Amino acid sequence: MSESQVYIFEKYVLKVQPATAETDNEYKILKWIYGKCPTPTILEYIKQDGVAFTLMTKAEGKMLCDEEYMKNPHRLVKLIAEGLKLLWNTDISECPCTYSRLDERLQAARENIKNGRVDMDNVEPETFGPNGFANPSELLKWLEENKLVEDLVLTHGDFCLPNIFTDGKKSQHS
Repeated sequence: MSESQVYIFEKYVLKVQPATAETDNEYKILKWIYGKCPTPTILEYIKQDGVAFTLMTKAEGKMLCDEEYMKNPHRLVKLIAEGLKLLWNTDISECPCTYSRLDERLQAARENIKNGRVDMDNVEPETFGPNGFANPSELLKWLEENKLVEDLVLTHGDFCLPNIFTDGKKSQHS
C-alpha cells in the first residue's frame, strides 16, 4: 500500500516517497536502532517539495524468500523466529518515537473517519456487514471500549520475507 519507489544499486538503496510524519518516524527509528539490530545504515535523509529521499546501504545477505530458504522450511521458520525475537528483545526505553502506540493509532483512526479517509475497498469482507460492524465508527467505538493493555516491543512495520535479509546465521531487517 506504500507509495514509495525503491531504487536498488550495487551497494546502496534509494527510497523515494511522499514526505509524511510516518517517513520522519521511519528515519528516526532507523537512526536510533543502528547498532542495536542489524539494519542498513542511513547515509542521507532529505525532504524536498513534499518528497522524502532516504539513501541507505544495501542490506547484506539474501531475502528470506530466496529459494534457498523456501526449500528448507524448518530453517526458514527458525530464521523468522530469531528475527522476531531480536526485535522483541531490543530495549525500547529510549526509542525516540511513539507513533505506533495504541492511543495514537486510535486518534489517527478517529481523524481518518472524521475526514472520510477510510478505504472501504481494502478491508476484510467479514469486518463489516451482517456478522461484522455496521461502519468504521462502530468498529472504532468497539476498539476504544475493549482496549487492551499494551505490551510494548519493537516491531517491524512490514515483517515479510522480502524485507528480511540473512547471511544464513542471523536476520537483518530492511
